[in-house]
Amino acid sequence: MIALRRGARAASGANMTRAKLLAALSLALACLTPAAGQDTNKWRRDVDRLIGRWSDDVGSGRVRKARRQLNEHLDEVGQDPEALLDLARLRLAEKNLPLQDKGRAARLLADSYLKAREHADKAASLLVARDAKGQLRDKGGQRHHVALALGLLATQAHFQEQLRARRLAGSKPAELKQLIKLQAGEIGKRRARLAELAGDQLDDLLRAEVRRRAMLRELDRLGTAPPPLGLADLEGKPLRLDELKGQVVLLVFWSSELPGSLEVLREARKVEQALASEHLVVVGINLDKERAALEQTIAKEGWTWRQGHGQKGLASDVARAWRVRALPAGVAIDHGGRVRYVRPWEGGPGSLEAALRDLLARRAGSKG
Repeated sequence: MIALRRGARAASGANMTRAKLLAALSLALACLTPAAGQDTNKWRRDVDRLIGRWSDDVGSGRVRKARRQLNEHLDEVGQDPEALLDLARLRLAEKNLPLQDKGRAARLLADSYLKAREHADKAASLLVARDAKGQLRDKGGQRHHVALALGLLATQAHFQEQLRARRLAGSKPAELKQLIKLQAGEIGKRRARLAELAGDQLDDLLRAEVRRRAMLRELDRLGTAPPPLGLADLEGKPLRLDELKGQVVLLVFWSSELPGSLEVLREARKVEQALASEHLVVVGINLDKERAALEQTIAKEGWTWRQGHGQKGLASDVARAWRVRALPAGVAIDHGGRVRYVRPWEGGPGSLEAALRDLLARRAGSKG
């Protein structure tokens, strides 16, 4: 602003030449222009870091902050499909509010999912328009397919909550059947369109967005004490996380039938060996229905960690208490007994080791 005033004063001279006037205005504008390399996408960095980042705040507050930043960004720059996709993801990850009026809670959730669909559909339209103008460098239309996948998931979620709200409100069976018919048609059309465009990638696209939704939904665990496990290890001794307070704990829910689970535990073993810390404890919670499969896998892999066994899989009490809906799942817990990372291995190569190093360093700092 100082430069702007100087430019104005310089321009006020009656004998100023055209060249001097242009020079003064250029100086003023240069001072108002963001410096090269300035981060204009802070919202995107924050959203990327929502999952698996140390925080003393609970995740729901950080989700609201990210949504606010996204909206501010859109107000500033106008149309941005990437921001709209992230807004759709955040809206889609919203959960039931703790309201006594369950019908109202369902209606609010349905409205949020409807907004998620609107964001996803708008992003899809923008991406198609930019592609038509040759402005979109999107190999195979991948981002467009992601937008359509989010729109499909949001449509399904909206329908489920809308149906629940109608049932709680006492709607007649005929009205519910009509709603089901209408929504089934909409969901079917969206799925057929996405299948036509994405082909073999359809299931992978949907699974990826379902995983993102699950991770975002788990963010409210950050900074909180975990629920009890409520089961014993394979030797019959109670598994109690509160007894591990003072240590850094990696807790992993897994199944021997899922290669992804085994990969996470193998990585955990490598990280454990690399860190070589007596203050790092790994605990596994297996959700195989047969104990024999669990014991066979442990013997084959040579894992010596304490293991619990939820015999009913995702329907077991421990899975429900921890809201485990997909495997592998898990958290990293700090020395104070608070959840600090959710699915820390999901942040890309090296993210699990980085998360555990961070927690061990913080433990060492607190002891010093």
